[in-house]
Amino acid sequence: MGYVVNRHPVTVGEYIAWLDTLDDPTPYQPSIDGRPLTRTEQGGLQGAPRPLRATDPICLVSWDDAQAYAAAMGARLLHDHEWEKAARGVDGRAFPWGDFFDSTWCNASNSRASQPWLVPVSANPEDISPYGVRGLAGNLRDWCSNDYERSGPASIEHAPATGPFRMARGGSWSSSGPFCRAAARVVGRPDARTLNYGFRLARDWPTRAG
Repeated sequence: MGYVVNRHPVTVGEYIAWLDTLDDPTPYQPSIDGRPLTRTEQGGLQGAPRPLRATDPICLVSWDDAQAYAAAMGARLLHDHEWEKAARGVDGRAFPWGDFFDSTWCNASNSRASQPWLVPVSANPEDISPYGVRGLAGNLRDWCSNDYERSGPASIEHAPATGPFRMARGGSWSSSGPFCRAAARVVGRPDARTLNYGFRLARDWPTRAG
């Protein structure tokens, strides 16, 4: 089945807007070491090592938080295999832009002279896949929908994830070059909230009856 992917990951501003629609947003608040982040006057969040702008990708949210947001938007998370196809196209390139690594083309650990940190989702226009999906090699990793399997999932199955770990794909602002490769795979517990994981939305491609 075909699918469509949002060009950018979910931003801080978009996530906050969703929290504001909930009767009790407490379970889904971005937090660090159990301390919820607080709002800034500019529409971002503070309480992380540096403030998060409204246009930065949302982090410090768990896989469970991401699932709840996706369901509320009538969408879903990408499966592990879907993420890799969106990043590598049909030629199996090593990075979204090709088979070479250039740290200035994405937001990785050594991309800038200043201390590494998140950048707005519109930054690094070179970090783009053959399908126009942005920010797959750096900035934040994406939570995926499926359980972790050491050898990788055999097929795309959108079955409920029930294991102790979930897949995440992509590089982050703290990643070195090898971990920015589109084939790199990382894992996390579904309740973990870290500075390296965010998420993006996908939807099934509509099929015509008959």
